[in-house]
Amino acid sequence: MKVSNVFSSANQWLIETPERALDRAYQSALKIKEIEDNYFQGRTVAPGNAEFSVRVIGYFQAEVKNCLQNIKVRIIEFNFSRNIVNLASPSRKRYRRGGDIVVFSDTQSSLVVEKLEFIESITGKYLSPQGRKNLSSYYNTSVAPENIEKTMKDPNHRRLEGINPSTENVIPRSFFSSFSRLKQEVSPESKQSEEDILRQFRESRYQTNLSIRFILILIIVPLFTYQISKTYLVMPALNHYFEQKEKIVFLNDDLQSEAMQELKEYREMMEFEALLGKREPVKAEEQEKLLKEKVDEISRDYQKKSLGAIANIFADTLAFLSVVFLLLSNRRELQIVKDFLNRIFYNLSDSAKAFILILSTDMFVGFHSPHGWEVIIDGFLRHFGLPENQNFSNLFIATFPVILDTVFKYWIFRYLNGLSPSSVATYKNMNE
Repeated sequence: MKVSNVFSSANQWLIETPERALDRAYQSALKIKEIEDNYFQGRTVAPGNAEFSVRVIGYFQAEVKNCLQNIKVRIIEFNFSRNIVNLASPSRKRYRRGGDIVVFSDTQSSLVVEKLEFIESITGKYLSPQGRKNLSSYYNTSVAPENIEKTMKDPNHRRLEGINPSTENVIPRSFFSSFSRLKQEVSPESKQSEEDILRQFRESRYQTNLSIRFILILIIVPLFTYQISKTYLVMPALNHYFEQKEKIVFLNDDLQSEAMQELKEYREMMEFEALLGKREPVKAEEQEKLLKEKVDEISRDYQKKSLGAIANIFADTLAFLSVVFLLLSNRRELQIVKDFLNRIFYNLSDSAKAFILILSTDMFVGFHSPHGWEVIIDGFLRHFGLPENQNFSNLFIATFPVILDTVFKYWIFRYLNGLSPSSVATYKNMNE
């Protein structure tokens, strides 16, 4: 690579730094606004503005403090890089606002003003004396005005004050967490550090308990809904309905073919046992009587299967609606569960993450996955009493795993590569 290309790339990166820093500060302000709109009716994140428990309020306050700290760091980066660019490019078009010089083109000036005004409107509510008091009330700590903007050491993010997230792509985040822990241990404000550690432990324990409980609810409630609705609601209604109508025996031709094959095997078994001498030869009249009894038994079994398949449709629909109701009525718990699962996954070692990724991809989109998808499709069709369709199975296997593989690779490229690039590198090496 030529030296001129290196200097050109570095110069381009430096010129884009103010806009990049401002965008990141703007995104943090948008996150605060989203928390206010979704959980506090557009008001500030304070105990009196929402009917949440104290721990949940504390969780949202920690998120807001992280965003405020990130805004502070990004604005410092914005001002510093802007001054550097001003010195390096004095001939560029400048825009003056409040005594500050912003290096942007005319087409970008209005957008810069909008972002700065939006950031000021959000942070102003929390940098006022009342906003500082509300934001620190949950933790019962006397925070001095000059230290209000100090970052909360959130265990979910594990970022140090002033650390650029792009730096975490080069240095493992375990280094930052170890350094942060060492900084707390040697800090002269040992009492405050102990309080922070205890608070973080209580928050983590609360989130873990709530997440496990909510995950169990998401598993147990649909299963109970399915079993109870099918046994005590749907099946009695179907039996009562078909007793008055013509009885349904075979829901489709595949079930009828299975019943005929079962009857054929029963007749051949009778003849085979007679030839082996295990039973006396059956006369024609007696054989007809035994076959008639077997037909009645098979018809009862397949009538139960057919009604069960119809009942599965209604019971599964009710179970699905119960899951939807739980998700819609417990959005706060769902967000905590999401953060809990993310924390578990991202706290794994790089080799463990790569192992999980390879296991998941090989199982669902790997070379041997079509056989598993065939079993799943056949079980799904039987569950709802649908006839087996080989064309549908082949079409599904030819398209759905490909779509799933594309989504999975996009997730690795779009999200995991930015959060844990070392895990992606380990995944590529193990996959090769």
